[in-house]
Amino acid sequence: MIPRYQLPAYSPLSAGAIQRAIVHGFGAAMNGHASLAAALEREYSADQAILLGSGTAALRVAIRLAMRRVGHTAVALPAFTCFAVAAAAVGERARLRFYDLEPGTLAPDLESLERVLERGTRIAVITPQYGFPVDWDAIADLVARY
Repeated sequence: MIPRYQLPAYSPLSAGAIQRAIVHGFGAAMNGHASLAAALEREYSADQAILLGSGTAALRVAIRLAMRRVGHTAVALPAFTCFAVAAAAVGERARLRFYDLEPGTLAPDLESLERVLERGTRIAVITPQYGFPVDWDAIADLVARY
């Protein structure tokens, strides 16, 4: 039996979904971008799938779109995170606002995040650090007040 290793992070993508995306994406022509995007759109009932070269590039696009939508350039980031997360926000010329994390869970400290939101920040990047789960319901309840 081949041992299986679970990455220390939650992903909504199953191994089968990833395999199907790869198979659909790399067809006979080896130019599978369009077919990979179409397969992802079908798999996740998405209006559009955008393929990017890295997670940092994807986060930059997400931050750019969020800034356009809310009309603000302040972005709340965890005070402890990967360099690339801050680099994505800096790359979009965002005004950085930092919130603390709970030391035991590395989840956002909700009081700290709320203080950032109280000062007018309307964009927050929430990252499950090292695969530790985040209480998304509590985050949603908090941001719904703003």
